[in-house]
Amino acid sequence: MSVKRRAAPARRREPSGSAAGPSASLFAPLDDLTREPAAEPLGSREREWTPAQLEAIRTHDRSVLVSAAAGSGKTAVLAERCVHLVCDAPQPCDVDELLVVTFTEAAAAEMRGRIQDALRKRVESSDDPRLLRQLALIDHAHVGTLHGFCAKLCRQHFHLLDLDPAFTILDGAEAELLRSEIARDLFGSRYEEDATGAFHAFVDAYGDGNDERLVRKVIATYELLGSLIDPTAWLAAARGQIDEGLTGDLRDSALGKALYDIVRQRLADVARRCDDAIATTRQMGTFPKYVMLLEEVVQTVRHMGDLLNEAGIEK
Repeated sequence: MSVKRRAAPARRREPSGSAAGPSASLFAPLDDLTREPAAEPLGSREREWTPAQLEAIRTHDRSVLVSAAAGSGKTAVLAERCVHLVCDAPQPCDVDELLVVTFTEAAAAEMRGRIQDALRKRVESSDDPRLLRQLALIDHAHVGTLHGFCAKLCRQHFHLLDLDPAFTILDGAEAELLRSEIARDLFGSRYEEDATGAFHAFVDAYGDGNDERLVRKVIATYELLGSLIDPTAWLAAARGQIDEGLTGDLRDSALGKALYDIVRQRLADVARRCDDAIATTRQMGTFPKYVMLLEEVVQTVRHMGDLLNEAGIEK
């Protein structure tokens, strides 16, 4: 979910402990923190916010990206940030000037309710008529799903898009069924047009003769491409990496290096889990045959790792 004010300056990232991901380098360092205004306490006064949460709530002169684990309070922080922008920011806005978008209707309803509750707590302890007005405007606040907001824009400007304003949004389950139906029709057409047997060979090679597995792969690839800014460029780069791996030594190519890293990591994970199982089984003291079997598996896995490094993945 996200919240956006009508004015959006420079970018800022708000890390949250170990949940802060590798994308930190994409954002400016937190070396110039926004000075906290000397205003009345935040709306949820019975809650104690961490310094990182307070920074996410009170930073107002740039964009903020919050990265945190599930259940860490992101929704509460976002709701409190909305209240701060309405009540305590140096240039406060009206609540109907905010745009808050989520992925589901349930999350949007929860967000609207939290903002309303936080505003109500402010009203209970203040006689400011502006706060009463904000509480009255909450029903007009732009809090909803991302697709709902986009649909609203399309209906408002349908004449510019040459679009019927009475359009409807396809339900998620219906969209999934429609994608599956189209993919199966595509496979059926390819079977009918496969005079050389190339498509049958493709299904046998990559789906072990089961085209249903490939249908799911096609749909997953379609969804992946739909999430990219430039899917054409991504496809071109992916094909280039495949061509590079085919024409030279696979281990020297970018695709080969990534593949080798994945295989090495998985072999190491298997060996580690077997070592843990051996230690646990030995402590129990009653399953010596299991220990022997696990030790053989570890030796086999490590031998596979040696072969990978010496002879390559083709061997």
